[in-house]
Amino acid sequence: MKASKSFFAPGKLYIAGEYAVVLRKSSALLAPLVLGITSIIRKNDKYIIRSTKHNQDFGFSVVSGKVLGLDVDFLDEAVQTAVTYLAELKKELHPFLLEITSNLDYDEKQKFGFGSSGALSVSIIGGILSYFDVSFTKEELFKLAVVSQYKKHAYSSFGDIATSSYGEWIYYHAFSQKFLEEKISLPLLELTAMRWKQLKIVPMQPRKIPYLVIWTKQEANSQHLVKEMERFYDSNEFLRFAKKTKHSVARLKHCFTKGKNKCIIRHIDHLDQLLQTLAQFSNVSLYTTHMEDVGHTIRKYEGTMKFSGAGAGDCVIAFFLDERCAQVAKQVLQEDDYVVFDNIMEGM
Repeated sequence: MKASKSFFAPGKLYIAGEYAVVLRKSSALLAPLVLGITSIIRKNDKYIIRSTKHNQDFGFSVVSGKVLGLDVDFLDEAVQTAVTYLAELKKELHPFLLEITSNLDYDEKQKFGFGSSGALSVSIIGGILSYFDVSFTKEELFKLAVVSQYKKHAYSSFGDIATSSYGEWIYYHAFSQKFLEEKISLPLLELTAMRWKQLKIVPMQPRKIPYLVIWTKQEANSQHLVKEMERFYDSNEFLRFAKKTKHSVARLKHCFTKGKNKCIIRHIDHLDQLLQTLAQFSNVSLYTTHMEDVGHTIRKYEGTMKFSGAGAGDCVIAFFLDERCAQVAKQVLQEDDYVVFDNIMEGM
């Protein structure tokens, strides 16, 4: 057993496939970030999780395999999942201090939308298992992190967890919800070893293209937006949207791996048009004034963009054929007080 162990889980950006992937009607493309969450774990005389973000310690106990006294969303479920997995492996447990550091959020109260909750679960589970000398695959880590969140956050594609677990660009299709609901009570060793119906996670190496990621000065409530959209999931309009999204995401995957930058620009623009259509027929506000303002600047400098995630805030991602145009757009947006990143995606 190591004196201490560090485990990093990157944040994510949805490149394409939002909403349709939640319904399991399309795959999605996601990119990992150079930013993320790090868990550092070492032996201690008490069980403590230390959050540097909140400058606070959370103490808890483990009694007969049950985590007690850790009433913090995402923390308690992740620690419990790791503890249960260790117990099934018959690993001897002892108290530890788990220190969590993150650079995924704008500040203590506002988030960029970089998948901090998914990265948190992955970082905690990966850190605890690594500290207790448990080897695991990326797929096993993904499945454990999904289990930790599923009971409270079932209505998700869990693409953020997949990206944080793999740390690579991925072409992702979510597992069958019905399958996991039927299997969720199985022992973790059995559940993580079996094939999950419909699950597909394919790592990919993207081609280089100038890009910007822009925070729109407003935090989105993804769960609320997904629930708002849920009432349209059986409509003909949404099914047409999902079918067209599926085709465009598949083409975009080809563009990023074997195509040209003009191909990427064309399909990003098409996906943005599809999302605008989704907003119109659902009457759900997916585009804010700030997003429209950013879009005007991006198009002025010959770029194209779409939102990343659920929309209505968080970040938009813009692609350009010319690096000079990207840098001029970046300067203009920064002068308008937008937070702009141009080197945030891993592997790009």
